[in-house]
Parts: sequence; C-alpha cells; structure tokens
Amino acid sequence: MLDLKMPVVSGFDVLKWIRSDGIARLIPVVVLSSSALTEDVNRAYSLGANAYMVKPADAVALERLIQTISDFWFVGEKPDLR
Repeated sequence: MLDLKMPVVSGFDVLKWIRSDGIARLIPVVVLSSSALTEDVNRAYSLGANAYMVKPADAVALERLIQTISDFWFVGEKPDLR
C-alpha cells in the first residue's frame, strides 16, 4: 500500500522507482490516498499502480478498507520466492 502524499518523497516518485527496479517491479502496488482527483488516479495508473483507493475520513471505514485490500491481495497460497 502506498500513500501519495508523503513528507519527503512523493508517492508518485516511489511508484516510479518501484516500477523501474528489477525485482521490485513485481510488487503489487495499491495506492491509498486522500486524493480523489482524476489526474492523480490517472497518473498513478499510468505509472503502474495495480489499484487506486480513496481513503475514507472515518477510522472504522479506513480499517475495513485496509482489511479488504489485504484480503484481496495477500490471502491465499504464497509462492516461495527463495
């Protein structure tokens, strides 16, 4: 999960780096941002995000969203990457 609005490096820059790195480019990236701007959504997808979710303001709803993301992307058999 990647936030776009970080204090030192933008999430877009992190996403660019992930997608340009050899093995890291295989990591699924779910952008979780407070921005619902179409230009942010489009830019994230154009840089290789696998999904874009807008953070809800309510803490309980945010917890449910994170659990849903986790259930979708991280549940089930994991390949042995050794």
